[in-house]
Amino acid sequence: VHRWSIPRAVVINEAVELAKRFSTEESGRFINGVLSAIAKDVRLTSSSVLAVRRSKNLWSIGVVALVLCYSFYFSWLTVGVHQGLGSSAYDFGLYDQGIWLLSRGQSPFVTLMGRNLFGDHSSFILFFIVPIYWLSSSTSVLFVIQSFVIGIGAIPLYAYSRKALNSDAMGFVLAAAYLAHPAVGLTNVENFHPDSSTPAVFTMQPFSAIFPNKTANPPSFEYA
Repeated sequence: VHRWSIPRAVVINEAVELAKRFSTEESGRFINGVLSAIAKDVRLTSSSVLAVRRSKNLWSIGVVALVLCYSFYFSWLTVGVHQGLGSSAYDFGLYDQGIWLLSRGQSPFVTLMGRNLFGDHSSFILFFIVPIYWLSSSTSVLFVIQSFVIGIGAIPLYAYSRKALNSDAMGFVLAAAYLAHPAVGLTNVENFHPDSSTPAVFTMQPFSAIFPNKTANPPSFEYA
């Protein structure tokens, strides 16, 4: 009766036939009357549940759309600033050189500061970027990665908020507020810094607390 793919009449007819087979004709009529009444309420309830699920999906799709818009916009913006010589050669250059050397299996000795990358700016999260440099070592890659990492931070925030507040709409609002916050945007355009991944990692913490079996609790301090 709960399955929309099976016509209601077919379900009731099967139940009636079973009643007739294993009981009496009167049982068949009784089952028919009971299931007909139940089926109406069940189908109405199922319709309401389906509407709620569609609403939840729309809010989730909306958050994903916001994240993509944010990520692509700031990727375009920061890459444009970089290509227009607006980025810092030191702050950005030491990470780019260090990661490139790591991707080539070499010691990340950064000539800009005259020492090993991890002897000064020890951010071990940079190791996660190394495989991307195997595919592309463009100087714009780091700005694109930074934009997407910051943007993705809205997703676990939305997942946590909708559960804690019991409202998908409020979860959407808080995710949008995170992406629209001036501090988030200004962090994104301030060259490249591994620390910019911290908000995204921290937003996973409450999400992990609510869904301990669905996701591991990432060690934020160690990553950042």
